[in-house]
Amino acid sequence: MSKITIPQVGESYVGDNPAVVKCARVTIGVSSGAPDVITEATGVFPIFNVPIGCLVSEVKGRVLEAFTATVNVNVGDSDDTDGYLTEAVLASTAYSSDTVNVLKRNVSGYVDSTGADGGRVYDVAQDISAVIDTASPVVGKAEFFIFYTQAGLI
Repeated sequence: MSKITIPQVGESYVGDNPAVVKCARVTIGVSSGAPDVITEATGVFPIFNVPIGCLVSEVKGRVLEAFTATVNVNVGDSDDTDGYLTEAVLASTAYSSDTVNVLKRNVSGYVDSTGADGGRVYDVAQDISAVIDTASPVVGKAEFFIFYTQAGLI
């Protein structure tokens, strides 16, 4: 499986119109950790397909199992490969033991989006991707939450 979408509850207002905020959770990592997207080499790994008109309001992530010491993980799109999360803030070689509470927008241990203040409306379909560089992971697993509102609802 390369991409998944898991809707959650929530509402966002764009002007006077309420819209449902959804959340996609996806994991990446080496095959032994049974992630959604296997990342056992360097490269660009699509984790979420963004349709035209979709508003991505934020991306958060945490490391579930520390990656190989020299691995860098960035999250972005084709316009900016580390536009949402950079290796400097994701700390791919450090495990975060904080618990997950998806209904809270600012969960302790999760990193806020760094490149999309207030979100981004996509005028062309793109993938949000995890970019693995510097070295191929031998160990490691991370999870990401993408908060978005679909086209037609905004």
